[in-house]
Amino acid sequence: MLSHKDICKELGKKILIYPFNEKSIKGASINLTASKFAWNALKEKETAYSEEHNEITILSQSTILVETEECISVSTKIGGTYHPRVKQVSRGIGHVATTLDPGWIGPSLIALHNHTTEPIKIKPGDGILSICFHYLKSKSDFTTSSNAPGRTELLTDLQDTREVFDWLDENYKKDPKLLKEKMVNSEEYKKFRTEELIRSGWKGFISWTNIIKIVSSLIILSVIGLILYDKFDSVKLMEDNFTNTFFAGAIGTVIGVMITFIGKLLIIKKRR
Repeated sequence: MLSHKDICKELGKKILIYPFNEKSIKGASINLTASKFAWNALKEKETAYSEEHNEITILSQSTILVETEECISVSTKIGGTYHPRVKQVSRGIGHVATTLDPGWIGPSLIALHNHTTEPIKIKPGDGILSICFHYLKSKSDFTTSSNAPGRTELLTDLQDTREVFDWLDENYKKDPKLLKEKMVNSEEYKKFRTEELIRSGWKGFISWTNIIKIVSSLIILSVIGLILYDKFDSVKLMEDNFTNTFFAGAIGTVIGVMITFIGKLLIIKKRR
């Protein structure tokens, strides 16, 4: 199960989400919000959303289907599960738990049930559930292509679906590359990444990627040092030029550190 740190690491890579809201990221989950597209599942499949009052009504002892505002895409090495939020459960709203398939892209169609004897109202933008992510032991080769974004195949007999079909048909809701572009170019995500870089400080600098860069620089410049001194015989090279070769590698290491660190500072400055 992915923690807050794991989720932050995978955002923009194996986990894509738009619209993005940093406050939605919790200790081991991300909160998802309701869109205005909601229907009474049992009462003639009519819309549950009131344009006039900008609210969704869940009738007593009834179930609604609601699309999440967020579009999500995950790689084939990540799956997920949907869970009810305590805030909504305490009001009497029960979420019918479902799963997130690896390789999925699109908004999520969520079923919410009102267990009380009175109608319950929620507004578009309200948090309705949380999604937890899990790493898979091996990459999934199962394809979810038969399930359209937002599960439109389940909406064909619902009322007032023309607008939602147009909404779900937006290109980025079907293409991970376009979704990533929307996400990483959003001001909220840029701000989040900048603050993450600042918070991480030197901890963010010390990573396997940076270590590989530094070691590579050391090896490359050491080889260059050996080539430059190849006019000497091997014994003399070892005796007289070992120090020079060592310093050549050391200089490469310093350069690698400086380039990586300066690059990080430039990224932070640019995002500010």
